[in-house]
Amino acid sequence: MCRMSDCWNRFWFAETPLIRLALFRILTLLLVFYDVVRVSRSNFLDAEGRPGLELARAWQPIYAIEVLGITPPGPLASRIVFCILIVSLVFAILGLFTRLSCLLVAILTFYWLGIRLSFGQAHHDEIAMMFALMTLPLSPSGDRFSIDALINRVRLTRSSHSITSLPQSSQFAGWPLRMTQMTIVIGYFFAGATKLMTGGFSWMNGYSLQKTMLGGGGPWSEFLTQNVLVC
Repeated sequence: MCRMSDCWNRFWFAETPLIRLALFRILTLLLVFYDVVRVSRSNFLDAEGRPGLELARAWQPIYAIEVLGITPPGPLASRIVFCILIVSLVFAILGLFTRLSCLLVAILTFYWLGIRLSFGQAHHDEIAMMFALMTLPLSPSGDRFSIDALINRVRLTRSSHSITSLPQSSQFAGWPLRMTQMTIVIGYFFAGATKLMTGGFSWMNGYSLQKTMLGGGGPWSEFLTQNVLVC
């Protein structure tokens, strides 16, 4: 039996292969890239007052945006943030200036998605993703499968050092994955618990899932959503 403190440290900081963290970095950032591009049109329309549309969406900042005193961006600010965010995402996925790129991605994604949620209904599906982004700059996420790692290997070769001396694992490589796992569990548990406390079992009527499936447009969506009881 290990002491509680030892078990706690082992849970968060056990030796973890650097390759696993690198794959986590790439997959997470690809998901963020998709999400950022997906909401870009909506953000641009909100920044311009939604021209050509009958109704403009009201600004109702989520708590984090309100606490930081962030106000709605204008069209120029939106385009500047979007361009810097896309460049930072590409750099972070490729692993160039990895920690700096991941830091910029975390800050700008928080801003970009926070603006979207402040103009519409807030959802909980981005919570774990945001916590994952916040952990990447604080971990050796660029030590494998990155341009930074390749440059480091070339430098070692030129200085007559063996690349076999490079570590294969790190005690700081696993905690981003643990943090993301914990955030998913906490986020979805309290989302479900809140629905039960405020609406009882009446919210489990299938309409939310039906709406989500129709919006996603998957290959089975049209077939499964024809009957709300199935949902």
